[in-house]
Amino acid sequence: MKKLFEEETGKFLYELFEEGDEQKTYSISVSSDKDSSFVHDITTIYEKAYEIYESLIRNYVSPLHMEYIITDMIP
Repeated sequence: MKKLFEEETGKFLYELFEEGDEQKTYSISVSSDKDSSFVHDITTIYEKAYEIYESLIRNYVSPLHMEYIITDMIP
């Protein structure tokens, strides 16, 4: 697993990861002092993963809601 980006906004830390060798997949984590959430294998498309990552940051999505929001963003 390779961390591509990390962004701290207020009380949340957002991270975008690349996983896999031949077939790359992207994962995102959001954490705070109290909670954390990690979603694996969101997509194999880098641009889509980065778009989701940026949207989570822009909207200050908490670890508690991250999984639901990502599920809604993927067709």
